Amino acid sequence: MVSMNEMAEILLSFENKRLPIDHIPGPEVVCGCNSDNTIINKELRWAPSMHLKVFVRWCWCSRMDYASHIYRSRSRLRKRSDKV
Repeated sequence: MVSMNEMAEILLSFENKRLPIDHIPGPEVVCGCNSDNTIINKELRWAPSMHLKVFVRWCWCSRMDYASHIYRSRSRLRKRSDKV
């Protein structure tokens, strides 16, 4: 199980940032979630192929690449409209 503080540390590590994480106690709807993959492994012969940190990093990088692509495309469109 990964806590929200651990998830925050994973996300901050992608940008090599060290920021204080202040946990603010509050109501907990779910105390924790565990993933028991024995049934899916038995029935479908499937298991996760990558660790959480690797998967989140892949999603993060894909999102940053996409955002960069959109930014470059908009910049090109602005330059074209300035020439007209």
